[in-house]
Amino acid sequence: MSGGVASRETVQQAASDLPPASVSPSSAEHVPKSPQQSPKSSMRSLSGISEAEIYQGDANATHLPPVYENHGQSLEMFLTPAEKQAFTEWMEPDNDYSFLTHWLDYLGVFSFLSRRVLSERIAPNLLCLLGLLAIIQNWYVVLQYDDIKYESFTTVSTLVALAFYYICHCLHKRHAERLMNDTPLTFLFKHICDTLVLVFLVSAVSKMFTDSDLEMHWIAVHSCQLILFYKHLSAYAREAGIRYFWFIGPGEMVIVTIYFLALKAMFGLDWLIQQYLLLYQAGHEMLVRMVGLDAYFPAREYSWISQPRPNPITLMKDLCVSVYCITFIAIVVALLLRRKVPNFTKLSVMFILTYRMIPTFFRFLIRYSVTEPATSFSATSMNPAAPSILLLSQHIPKNSLSVEGIIVEALFMTVVTTDIVLAKMAKRDLHPWLLLMCFSHLFPYTHVGTLFFTCFYYGAVLADLCWHMNLPLLVNVKNVYCDGVFDLCHVGHKNLFRSALKYGNRLFVGVCGDADCANYKRPPIMSHAERCREIMGCKAVTRVIPNAPCFGLTEEFLRQHRIHIVCCGSEYVERFPDPKDDPYYRVPREMGIARPLPRYQSLSTSDLIRRIQSLTRAADERNDKSTASS
Repeated sequence: MSGGVASRETVQQAASDLPPASVSPSSAEHVPKSPQQSPKSSMRSLSGISEAEIYQGDANATHLPPVYENHGQSLEMFLTPAEKQAFTEWMEPDNDYSFLTHWLDYLGVFSFLSRRVLSERIAPNLLCLLGLLAIIQNWYVVLQYDDIKYESFTTVSTLVALAFYYICHCLHKRHAERLMNDTPLTFLFKHICDTLVLVFLVSAVSKMFTDSDLEMHWIAVHSCQLILFYKHLSAYAREAGIRYFWFIGPGEMVIVTIYFLALKAMFGLDWLIQQYLLLYQAGHEMLVRMVGLDAYFPAREYSWISQPRPNPITLMKDLCVSVYCITFIAIVVALLLRRKVPNFTKLSVMFILTYRMIPTFFRFLIRYSVTEPATSFSATSMNPAAPSILLLSQHIPKNSLSVEGIIVEALFMTVVTTDIVLAKMAKRDLHPWLLLMCFSHLFPYTHVGTLFFTCFYYGAVLADLCWHMNLPLLVNVKNVYCDGVFDLCHVGHKNLFRSALKYGNRLFVGVCGDADCANYKRPPIMSHAERCREIMGCKAVTRVIPNAPCFGLTEEFLRQHRIHIVCCGSEYVERFPDPKDDPYYRVPREMGIARPLPRYQSLSTSDLIRRIQSLTRAADERNDKSTASS
């Protein structure tokens, strides 16, 4: 997590200490008119000063609400203004240390694809969406063509879709950094796509390897979802990004899946199962010899262990159930031991997972605990110690599972995982509405409730953040920058803002400090804090950068603030025809991103000052004459 970003407790305390919603008339004019003003401008790591510090040193500003107090036109269903303020300040660290990703980065594969293949018109979020759609389309193909004669076709389709998504997944961050579109919304959308991809990918692969075993299908999908949730819960407790280490990252998982899919495509599933049985037999016998058990026990004593079951799907189902239970216990232990996780989040997660664990317990665990392998390896015999438990488990209909139901139930877990990610980025607890959403699958014979709440959650969160940050989701962002003194902000300055905004979709305004203004022209009448608040209240302005450099923009400053276009007065281009002679806008002019704008001739700050002086002088003379005559 980047330095300077407030902790979760600090943000929640600041939100609780805010004044009531009533604002005095004198201060209402300083409240931004539109939620398009992105609070990300306050990030200390970018501007060096927070927006709260703009108000320091000004006695008249102590009663002004913070910028994120604008309640006007936001949705505010899953995020409060203070939480959206914290979300815009989040910076996602790159913690993907997986071997394959680093190796491909070292070879320059992703850099080559981003610069030579991808157009600058392609938004980074569009890459994740295309990868997600490819996985969903492949899942549909696997369901429709599940006949044995289409086995090679579905395997190749899954290989292509998986490789395509992995490339899109890795290109997303590199392409966003190259286009300077790496925003918190970009990272959140990537995590959403990752959670959704896991559902449909595991569902398709499980369908290919286990055919029509829906119980195996269910437990495989939910085990993977629970593992991903544990990873994000760990990141939430650390208030940092999700971490992947060598040989256990997404790249390695993709390679293993592609490897087995390729073997299945070349030799068939029967050959793969046969090799699995042989490896299991050889591995177990080697383990017995290593520990020295063969000297004390004949082979027939442990032959029921060394000879695997004819159907390896049953053994894999046991393994998946074990993984599910171990991950569930690990999450509970982590919640109990993590002190940084708020108590409400702990109780909410434990309630949701426990409530979802109940059908799993009766459907799988009890059924396995009351049955044991028979000597014939083809049937099961009941454990007489627990007949009542077996009777209870048999009341669950065996045909209650369906592929659609498995997918819809897994989609709810994607919502829980996404809200943990959002809670980490926004410095808040798990949203209380999720406690109500977990009951949505109780609708009889339908999953309409769960599907509706899933779509509603994603739509509301993304729409709220896009509106609040003035960021399009699937279109590239162009940040336009202009700077100046902006003393006594008037209609000429606002016309400048509107003209500059035509070159992009977000406007960043740099306000020069008092000392630089005094060296440049004259000491400003309004203080730096007053000028920042005045510009912040303009509708066209998205972000205000305090203490912007007055003498010479640098390339580091432009990249630090993700600036694509720099608008300057046309008088600078006329005064300095050669960009190398321009002391103010040399760097953006040499980079080819400078756009000259005509000066507003009808009004200027100097005209206002002269008008004020003239009217004040005339009024003083008139008052002096009236005082003398009286």
